[in-house]
Amino acid sequence: MGKRKIQIFLILVFLLLTSCDKEKQENKVRLSKIELSTMKSEMVFSGIILPKESKRIGTTPEINADIIHVKQGDVVKQGDMLMEFSERGKEESRRLLKEAEIEFQMVQDELKNYDIEKRKLEIERSQLEYRTLEENLKRDIKSLPLILEEARKSKKISKVYKNLLSNGSISSIEAEKSLKDTIAQENAYENLKLDIELNKQKLELMGITNERLKRDVEFNEERLKNQYERVDIKLQEAKKRNIESEQGITAPYDGIVTEITLSEKGSSLYLSKTGENIVRIKVPIYELSKINKGQDVKINFRDNSGVQSYKGKIQRVSSIATTEENMKVSESEISFSEPNNLMPGFGVTVEIYGQKSGEKPVANSYSVLEENGKNYVFLVENKIVRKTSVEIGEKTSSHYEILNLPLGTEIVLNPFGISDGDKVEVIK
Repeated sequence: MGKRKIQIFLILVFLLLTSCDKEKQENKVRLSKIELSTMKSEMVFSGIILPKESKRIGTTPEINADIIHVKQGDVVKQGDMLMEFSERGKEESRRLLKEAEIEFQMVQDELKNYDIEKRKLEIERSQLEYRTLEENLKRDIKSLPLILEEARKSKKISKVYKNLLSNGSISSIEAEKSLKDTIAQENAYENLKLDIELNKQKLELMGITNERLKRDVEFNEERLKNQYERVDIKLQEAKKRNIESEQGITAPYDGIVTEITLSEKGSSLYLSKTGENIVRIKVPIYELSKINKGQDVKINFRDNSGVQSYKGKIQRVSSIATTEENMKVSESEISFSEPNNLMPGFGVTVEIYGQKSGEKPVANSYSVLEENGKNYVFLVENKIVRKTSVEIGEKTSSHYEILNLPLGTEIVLNPFGISDGDKVEVIK
């Protein structure tokens, strides 16, 4: 029974000591005042390094690389071996080169035999004949009324001679000659009239023929030239492919392998140049009005050696919003204004500075807690903290504008680990 009493006594002593210790362990807080201050728009965003451009380096369906020496993310130097071909691939490349050479020679021979210059001379000669006929036709049309008038005069004279012959004033020889002249003039008129009609038809037909000849020559010239260019490109590609199959495909510049694909279209990898990067950030919609294309930024990369900072500019601000973690955001891209050796995929922070605003009632950003989309600060009344809702205006990374509390209001500067109703000790 005595032992039982001792145990109860010890428990009571322990609880009492614990209670006293709790009383001593009050949270210590510092206070700061809501004061007027100018605010400089300062935004900090997380970003990711991306290649500015990735160029495809690869093969074709006809000949596929069998051995790939790199993997995605590898850093390569100019001249490093990327892909190689088996003996079977090399034989296939040689066969394709031979086919391309034969096809090129066939088109070259056809182009030579066609003799475009000769066809052009034929067009020029035909056009000259057309112009000559056209001028002769104009001259005949102009002469037709004159010949008609001559024929009429001759006919009148023939009638006069006929009357004179009946009176015995002239001989029959003279009358017969006048009649023959009249018939000759009338025949000349009719022949010229017929020639004009025939030459009109001939001119029209010649014009159609010339136009068709011209179109045919132009079409064949264009066809042969296009065919020549096509087979020439095919030949050059076959030569390049043959060299690659024999020697392998090497990196054309220092870079980073950003992607590797193996498909029916051939083996290929994508290579971005070292140092040619961009940064992509996601900006909340409510901050979007504060950033503009061309705005200067500071890009910070942190590793074991410390922080490396680079100057940059905003190159693109997207007008399309997406939802991420219940927040509307818009993508923006930033270019580097100075050389860098950062790797795609690395994370960075981006600092964007705007214009200074007028004086506003502000509090330290660390003093404001955000819960369920609402903002709170802690006030101290008789050593007890009271959680108080606040309305926020402008924001920077260091200060928030407080809209609903008077100037001079003291709020907890470091509201971490405390709850509404906690007893605290205010320290200076």
